[in-house]
Amino acid sequence: MNDDELEFQRQIEELNKMIDPIVDPLIDYRLYYDAATGDPFCFSMENNPGSAYIRVTKEEYETANINEIKVISGRLLFKTVDSYNKIKYVRGPGVATVKNDIQFVVDNDYEGETSTWTSND
Repeated sequence: MNDDELEFQRQIEELNKMIDPIVDPLIDYRLYYDAATGDPFCFSMENNPGSAYIRVTKEEYETANINEIKVISGRLLFKTVDSYNKIKYVRGPGVATVKNDIQFVVDNDYEGETSTWTSND
């Protein structure tokens, strides 16, 4: 290297010392919720001053179902189903459906064969 190239190299090194290194931006994953009830209302990466929120992981942000979570004491909790009510339907006066298929409810204008069902609770 000649003297000009060495001087140029030295100047580049001096400039590099003055430049801050590039840092990946911090992504803040947040879950905003009603502070009184703990019910969540949205995930966001933005700052909403005055709204209660907790920080969540990227995975929770991307995969959590807002209807299956709650915030209690500043912690994200996933709701679990401890029990459920099973309603048994039996044939009888009540709701008309396509014959032998309780999934398809029909009205009085339906011309095909029907079955009727009622709950047995």
